[in-house]
Amino acid sequence: MKSLKGQSYSQPTIIKYRNTQLRVSQFVKKKYKRNYIFLYELDFDFIDGFETFLKTEFNNSNTTCKKHYDRVSKIVRIALNKGYINRFPFSGYKIKLDKTPLVYLTYEEVQKIEAKFFEIDRLEHCRLLALLGCYSIPWRQPRGCGADADFCAARIRLGGHFPSPWAALCRHSTRQYPGAGHPDR
Repeated sequence: MKSLKGQSYSQPTIIKYRNTQLRVSQFVKKKYKRNYIFLYELDFDFIDGFETFLKTEFNNSNTTCKKHYDRVSKIVRIALNKGYINRFPFSGYKIKLDKTPLVYLTYEEVQKIEAKFFEIDRLEHCRLLALLGCYSIPWRQPRGCGADADFCAARIRLGGHFPSPWAALCRHSTRQYPGAGHPDR
């Protein structure tokens, strides 16, 4: 991986794989009382124990455990593709991710974003992209929401035509960022 730094892998990616390697090494030392484990010894119990180890020893969340699992799986799949093992040892293993509730913007929050302008082009571009997302995603009224959700849905669905705030935003972005318009222009 280090030899491909900057081409296929960034430095943060290499650091994350190193961290996973360290955690696997710590787990193998603790559970198996040795410094290594053979590929043919990997199985469902190994990865299940590794997840438990990460949660108990390092207080890792489900998301962090999933990232470690993905990195270990990628290395094991490379070994499988190269013929070092003849089956994927973790088939059927799933890490359940926590459901994060969606939070919707209120009418006042959308107005604040519309009214705010940034001197820094990068931040202004991010603001415009956020508004683009507010006006262009398909809207469903979230359960338990009142007039704010109705407002957003009404602004989007005006007989299939774009409401004026949308058109104004598009005109502003294409003037300010000439490459943001149609790809043929």
